[in-house]
Amino acid sequence: MKKIIIIFICILEISCSSNNNSGSSTQSPTVPPLNKSLASKPPMGWNSWDCLGWDANEKEVRAAADYMKVNLKQLGYEYIVIDQLWYGDSSASNFEDFVHERIPVKPTYH
Repeated sequence: MKKIIIIFICILEISCSSNNNSGSSTQSPTVPPLNKSLASKPPMGWNSWDCLGWDANEKEVRAAADYMKVNLKQLGYEYIVIDQLWYGDSSASNFEDFVHERIPVKPTYH
């Protein structure tokens, strides 16, 4: 029991001495300067992958862009992203087959 009390007192002394030292630091906490190069809002846009997967075609992407121009531009939307494998053939564009590695051949790109 005496050993436990001695250990407790040592821990208490170390804790108190470290708290006293931290207050005497010459460095004061400061807020970093505002970085004006950062965006005030995240980039907002529409991504073909969200709706069309790999089956995006020009007609559907143009329809989405036209809709965004009329209905979403005033809300801050400004980007249209045509996401991966829009350039591959339809046999290589099946997402489930891709994920489960059942596509036997490489896609024909065009």
